Amino acid sequence: MELVKQLFLSRYEDADNNLDKREIAREMVTKSGQLGDDLAGKYAMLTTAHRIALEADDLETAGAATSALIETYDVDSYSMKVALLKKTARLTQESSFDTRIIEDAYELAKEAAAKDDYGTAKEMAGVALAAARRQANRDEVTRIARLNSDLQKMDAAYRRVQLALSKTGGAKPNPATSELVGEYYCFTKGQWDRGLPHLARSEDPSLRRAAELDLTAPADAQQQLELADLWWALQENARPPQDRNIARRSLYWYQLAVNELPEGLPRLKAELRVKEIEALGGP
Repeated sequence: MELVKQLFLSRYEDADNNLDKREIAREMVTKSGQLGDDLAGKYAMLTTAHRIALEADDLETAGAATSALIETYDVDSYSMKVALLKKTARLTQESSFDTRIIEDAYELAKEAAAKDDYGTAKEMAGVALAAARRQANRDEVTRIARLNSDLQKMDAAYRRVQLALSKTGGAKPNPATSELVGEYYCFTKGQWDRGLPHLARSEDPSLRRAAELDLTAPADAQQQLELADLWWALQENARPPQDRNIARRSLYWYQLAVNELPEGLPRLKAELRVKEIEALGGP
């Protein structure tokens, strides 16, 4: 880091405009590729280049530094991508950039939601929605609006879970809290491995039965079909986005069962359910 300071930061400190700062950032990215096995020096140069490029509104160079860091190091690429996209959205109002902004912001919104970072998720969905509206792209507006609606519900569910857990004082959750936590991870987020043990301790006997059977990972086709039917029945009364995640779980077990069931009505039912759920689509 000392050498980076000697080579570049004194020039940076003397730079009094964005053009000079952009030149420094671009040179740092270029020179980083010449450092060979000096991974520490390369890391220091790229992270500094990324910071200077963002400061100078040089989105291309900031993106190049981010890509180089992701390619070589186990870095927090999520935070870097969010910072870059925020800057891009603030500086760019040209429709030629909007298609890329829509996709990048949409994917970052989902990534943020997976991390329970709903503030960033909703912000990225807003960026994508603004770009879609500039394009007057109705299909994208509809798709992103649906995501945004899901994010609002996921955020509310997450807050309820956090509040309920805070009241346990670190003790084992009661059945009502276990049910709330299990529904959040399984139905809202689709994180079944994390949520099933909670659902198996829930108040609702239907939820408890399905979760208990699911945790046994049944290999018998008849039990797989029974489990798929249990989840299917539960999704019929669920609301978005929970209904889609429960339907996907039933699809998983129907697909396993249909390959082993003999010819007959049970297999036909499983085949029809597979087609019906696959036709639902959705993100």
